[in-house]
Amino acid sequence: MTIFEMSAGWNGVFAIAGFVVGVAGFAVTIWQIVKTRRVAEVAAETARTALNESRLLFDRFVGNYSARLFADLQRAVQSADWKQAEVRAHDLAELLASLSTTEALDIVKSLREFAVRFGEWAAENRAKLTQKKKWKDVIIGVSGCLDQIRAPFRGVKDAEHQSYGSVPTASPNRETVVGEDAVGRSQVDSGSDQRR
Repeated sequence: MTIFEMSAGWNGVFAIAGFVVGVAGFAVTIWQIVKTRRVAEVAAETARTALNESRLLFDRFVGNYSARLFADLQRAVQSADWKQAEVRAHDLAELLASLSTTEALDIVKSLREFAVRFGEWAAENRAKLTQKKKWKDVIIGVSGCLDQIRAPFRGVKDAEHQSYGSVPTASPNRETVVGEDAVGRSQVDSGSDQRR
């Protein structure tokens, strides 16, 4: 019993149609793979941006909190409260050690050394600070580190250097973007003292 019968000529048409549908399906598959790859790249870039922003915000938090601890440490040293100075020096060293940069490692080491000295001085009931030059160097180092951490445009990407936190140098023959006006247009320094 034959329900449906086609002529032999239609077999070629259906074979070609099947081939075309197969090629179209393969093309759609390739297009979806490329599209998925682009989405994955955008997601990875977004994740890197979020990580950098989180790192920047954490560093700023550390900088602000460290500034408070540093002020307490300086007050404790000035009033010869060595026990408080020991605690604050340890706290400040631990906080600065948690930064994502390695620039503060020497300062952290110096703070830890002074924390040990402050503890010894507290046990001796020492009345005033000795090693004033070393302490002054620590103060200058911590202040510089905190200034760098808390800089307002530290996380802004510098187009000329392609790095975060670097300071652009103005050459006399090149224009340097120095900011934006109220409308959002870039103001440019063309190497002279006039800003447009």
